[in-house]
Amino acid sequence: MLDDATLAGTVAAAMVGAVSTDHWPVVRRGLANVLALQDVTRAEAVEQQLERTRAAVDEAGPADGRIRDAHRAAWGARIEVLLTDRPDLADALRAVVAGG
Repeated sequence: MLDDATLAGTVAAAMVGAVSTDHWPVVRRGLANVLALQDVTRAEAVEQQLERTRAAVDEAGPADGRIRDAHRAAWGARIEVLLTDRPDLADALRAVVAGG
């Protein structure tokens, strides 16, 4: 079983890796729902934040790893805090990055 920091980093890396793929809408929606704790209004706000990440990563392109790294670190920290407070969400986060 992964510790919170490792799982958070894995989820954040998968999320950043998905931004330019066909899988992005599924990852964005699933992650927003988990991070917003199933609150529809909060999920919409998180989806907007995730879209800003997608736009920044896409704009920077694959050559600028600094942007990807910065977003991966920021989302990883956010997810780690959530897991510290809500360890019961670990399986839901794993499911999001696994595509389910």
